[in-house]
Amino acid sequence: MKYFPPKSINLTQSEAALYSRIPQAPTHGGWEDVADAMEALIKSLLARNAVPDVRLRLFCDPDYAETGNKSRQQVFESNGTAGNAIYRHRHFIPYLRHFIHGPNLPKDVIDGLCTVLNEDQGTSGMVMDQYRKHARASVRKHGLNPSEAPTEFFRLGVEIGMVVHEARTLRDAARSTR
Repeated sequence: MKYFPPKSINLTQSEAALYSRIPQAPTHGGWEDVADAMEALIKSLLARNAVPDVRLRLFCDPDYAETGNKSRQQVFESNGTAGNAIYRHRHFIPYLRHFIHGPNLPKDVIDGLCTVLNEDQGTSGMVMDQYRKHARASVRKHGLNPSEAPTEFFRLGVEIGMVVHEARTLRDAARSTR
């Protein structure tokens, strides 16, 4: 199996205009306009099947849960937010960004992981040690946020084709970085 870096999806002109109205982090002022843009954008992306299936599964499928046995969608629902209200929730912003761009990691980190997996040098345990070392070294080298990097490594692993338990091992390596 060949491992390839994930790609951002191409937005239509109208989707790009909606996307430009969404801040990096939630704000209190003008939230209704942001929520309207988020809902319209995700509906447009879903209608044209633009979001890669694996990114949707990471959000909707409990088998792809990073931790526990609930999908991110189920977490929203258990907290009282369901249906289209999820798309309007301020905590949906990072998921929407992930749907569009994929894992939020530097290009050399992503390319490096693909190289480790594509070179497949040694036994499966040796390869696991190599990708764990790569994750830890990348977190240190790039000063990645220790509370966000593990999730991004998990997403990267799943998206490039690692099985879920391997992606969790990758996540755990990023989390254990000192």
